[in-house]
Amino acid sequence: STQSTGHVVGAMFSRHSDRERGTFQLSKLPVALVEMVLGLTGIRHVKLCCMASPELREMVRAASPIGFDLPAMWRRGNHWEAVHIVVTEMLLLDRDLDPDKLLKGLEFAPKSADGCGGELRSWDLSSCSLQDLPESFGTLRVEGDLSLYSNLLTTLPESFGGLRVGGDLDLYGNQLCELPSSVGELEVGRDLVLHSNQLTALPTSFAGVHVGRHLNLYCNPLTTWPRFGHVKGLVFRS
Repeated sequence: STQSTGHVVGAMFSRHSDRERGTFQLSKLPVALVEMVLGLTGIRHVKLCCMASPELREMVRAASPIGFDLPAMWRRGNHWEAVHIVVTEMLLLDRDLDPDKLLKGLEFAPKSADGCGGELRSWDLSSCSLQDLPESFGTLRVEGDLSLYSNLLTTLPESFGGLRVGGDLDLYGNQLCELPSSVGELEVGRDLVLHSNQLTALPTSFAGVHVGRHLNLYCNPLTTWPRFGHVKGLVFRS
């Protein structure tokens, strides 16, 4: 059964993991296991774990109609698949994360009869104990809100500026000490919330951030402020 096969796969992942570093060593998985996983639809997440391994990508790409150019996947409408690759890479960064909790907050638009639609409407990743985000996170395209509040993030990936969020982007109550230089390329349709972090300075590029409504920087130990030429609403300062 799919469930029992999942237990077998889980045991094999455990056997081929680096417990000290807390990361899966997917390149050590036997090819037979990867081939088996590719044929299973009931444990698609494990399939994508295998797809995330650089050493196995060529073989998996040949067996899968979906490539690994995530921006192209968003353009083609493969949003479900793109998000699950991002989730997989989040789990590779921290094996203690709860995959069900990461997936529970996802909301997609329904697909039409001709296969169109299925866009990522919103993603609630609040209170998931996130400590790191993968570089692939910056490829996300979210029509509505992206919630990352009340996690344990101290930094963000350099790709973060590539995010496109149609609603609110909420990073309230993390432990962010700095922001990547790419943040100036960020586009947020409504509020950008950085309230209650540990930011002591903002990169020069932050002046370029596009915010459709308010920018909230309350409760950060900031002493200097750039000019915010692309914030349509109010800027809430410390």
